[in-house]
Amino acid sequence: MKKKRYLPFGYQMEKGEIIPHPDEGPLVQAIFSKYLERTALSTLAKYASLSGIPYREGAGQWNKAMVCRILDNSKYAGDEGFPPLISKEQLEEAAFLRAAKAKQYGGSLPAEMKKIRQQICCGNCGQILKRVNMRTGYILWECPKCGISTDYIPDELLLQSVTALLNRAIKNREKLKPEERHCECLSIEVLRLNNEIDRQMTNPRANADQLLQLIMDCAKAKYEVSESGASEQMTQLIQERLADQSLISDFDYDLFSSITEKILIQSNASVHLQLRNGKVI
Repeated sequence: MKKKRYLPFGYQMEKGEIIPHPDEGPLVQAIFSKYLERTALSTLAKYASLSGIPYREGAGQWNKAMVCRILDNSKYAGDEGFPPLISKEQLEEAAFLRAAKAKQYGGSLPAEMKKIRQQICCGNCGQILKRVNMRTGYILWECPKCGISTDYIPDELLLQSVTALLNRAIKNREKLKPEERHCECLSIEVLRLNNEIDRQMTNPRANADQLLQLIMDCAKAKYEVSESGASEQMTQLIQERLADQSLISDFDYDLFSSITEKILIQSNASVHLQLRNGKVI
């Protein structure tokens, strides 16, 4: 049966008194010391695992959550009557670093991000992504449809990437046309299908299933023609919007919303924009 830990890692009870554990105590001190030297949490977890000292009985491997619990525990600086393993200054400096990283990578959703939240989509399937704020303060995005998770990407970096792509659109507005759909060929196809439908309708021996398929094919071709025309019109509107637009230094929501349909994020956290005419940059 596993023993329950009633004391924080790093301490033990001896003759009714709480004292530093001879093995765990120095590891706590090393974790704080290395963290204040800017060692990453993942590296600290590996370091603690290699020490051979388990965080608790039966848990041979350390993880970042375990390291965070060490760094967040004020008892190690002497609170609540525990013998100090580190100084108050070390605890405060570690807390400052943790807060700074949380502010950089996570925290509450910035106002600019709230505006574009529903347009941040999976680069693989197009589904709206779910923002995940890790306990470490890092931000990643997960797709509820295809299951991919992106690499870490701070909100600030995401907005900077979108801003850079908007500037690319401004500088290359004449190249924002989506792939051509050959409207003339599509129109001829619609005409051909209409004629074939008329011919089948007057044929008493016409196959009902074949006629239904012709009607469906004709409807699809008509839709593609209308979509192609709408895309060309939207391209023109986008180019007109960007004609007198100067380059921007910060995220501009009005500009973004006027030309952008989606923000696409790949699993490696690379960012693309899908414009309102279907063009991806």
